[in-house]
Amino acid sequence: MAAAGARGSGGDGVTGSGGGGLIGYAAGTVSDSYATGAVNVTGAAYSFGGLIGYANAATISGSYATGSVTVSS
Repeated sequence: MAAAGARGSGGDGVTGSGGGGLIGYAAGTVSDSYATGAVNVTGAAYSFGGLIGYANAATISGSYATGSVTVSS
């Protein structure tokens, strides 16, 4: 998987595992990408982030997130 110049706007009410404002699960290269929206997680959850929820041997460069991450039960 490769994402270059990608843009994300967040997620609302997500639950479970592996969620991000741009990518839920990354196992490749992410470059020059960004996410601007908030990630709002409800219930039992793990591996969430503003840009990438879970990165497995991923290469990330020139990428950022500006939104908040909120977890509530």
